[in-house]
Amino acid sequence: MDPLLPRPMAFLDADPVEGTIEFLYFVAGRGTQLLSQTVSVASGTPRSLRLIGPLGCGFEPLSGVDVHVGVGGGSGVAPLVFFFRKMNLSGRHLILAARSAGQLPAGKAMRLDGVAVTQATDDGTAGFHGNAVEALADVLEGPLKGRRAALYVAGPEAMMLAAVRLARRKGMPIRVSLEARMACGVGVCRGCVVNGCGSHGKTGLHRFAVCQDGPVFDPDELSGEWSAET
Repeated sequence: MDPLLPRPMAFLDADPVEGTIEFLYFVAGRGTQLLSQTVSVASGTPRSLRLIGPLGCGFEPLSGVDVHVGVGGGSGVAPLVFFFRKMNLSGRHLILAARSAGQLPAGKAMRLDGVAVTQATDDGTAGFHGNAVEALADVLEGPLKGRRAALYVAGPEAMMLAAVRLARRKGMPIRVSLEARMACGVGVCRGCVVNGCGSHGKTGLHRFAVCQDGPVFDPDELSGEWSAET
């Protein structure tokens, strides 16, 4: 079987009535290239795909705040669009960032009733001209200034780390969705582990599997670059 390992992906949308699920991905290597050929309508009758899931722990609304702010970059846009659509709370502001307008989801996938959406593009072709963290700073100092906000982040690690540092300076509670290579998806192979500050409740080790214990974490639970001391 080639390629051997599956690819972890987050839901962009799911409709239990129609029995459909949607994903957002970018062709970045052999696996996603084959996937794009498999599901392309233009290539003929789509072949079947084997899926396992849902796996792990997703985003949950944080309490004690009056506004929920999401920052999604690249393929990290998907889990935040899904979460903010399902989160039936007032005070939702979602920042979706990409290099250019063509990489942002559109149409049905972007039906987000009751959610304030800020688009940000590096090249300025849509919405805010700048990166995700610059857009976050602009929103926090603009329409959300003075409000108690929680932050949810998904996307490239460098972007998430910068967003976490900004949110910590403002005393915001934070959740991040980590990305990792996942071979089994159920915590057995230990190929996607990250270092934690405390010990795991079941294993006693300072190691957490992104696929099973995450992918969503409180960054205060993680060590290394995620530590508040760095």
